[in-house]
Amino acid sequence: MSLFNTGIQTCVICGEQVETKHVLSNVSISYTDLDTRPRGVARTAEKNCVHFCPNCGYSSYNLEKDITFGLREILKTEEYLSIFNNQELDVDAKKFYLMGIILDEINEYQRAATSFLRASWFFNDIGNKEWMIKSKKRAIKEFLKSEFTWRNEQVICILVDLYRRIEKFDYAIETINRFGLQNVKDKDNLKILEFQLKLSQEKDSSIHTTNEIL
Repeated sequence: MSLFNTGIQTCVICGEQVETKHVLSNVSISYTDLDTRPRGVARTAEKNCVHFCPNCGYSSYNLEKDITFGLREILKTEEYLSIFNNQELDVDAKKFYLMGIILDEINEYQRAATSFLRASWFFNDIGNKEWMIKSKKRAIKEFLKSEFTWRNEQVICILVDLYRRIEKFDYAIETINRFGLQNVKDKDNLKILEFQLKLSQEKDSSIHTTNEIL
């Protein structure tokens, strides 16, 4: 189960008093989706990792912290405002997407990718396929900006799953071949990539979990 603590944070941008939930403890089912999304009640806990100011749109792990010089200018950009002002978008998904934009602007590409990935999970939950795909594409873009990606097996596993889920099967296969199965050191990651290769060859874009292979 997940335990939460409710509190109030004062937005560093506009001074709005925002009620927030903070995860105190979290227990997840042992297996995950292939893109590392947890199962069970941990999914609910994920939504509370990022907080959102409904007044100015600032999205962050801590609304009371100004994470970069020029943050206010980022929140005024056309892309940021268009998403913040889009009332049709689910708030839980939108806040992760917005934080992804901020992290991209400060060159935190791995963290930005993770934020866009999480946004895709919540867009998928409500059946918003268009924004689920947009979020996954942004996550891919951020991962490819980062030099760290090609040095980390787990990130490659996530990148391949992102391609497969948006039906870019050739890119998924190409990524596996570029990294090289022979270069995978962790046996679980090797099983995942071999499974991803099979799924991509079969043009399977559905959600799969680690308990199918591990």
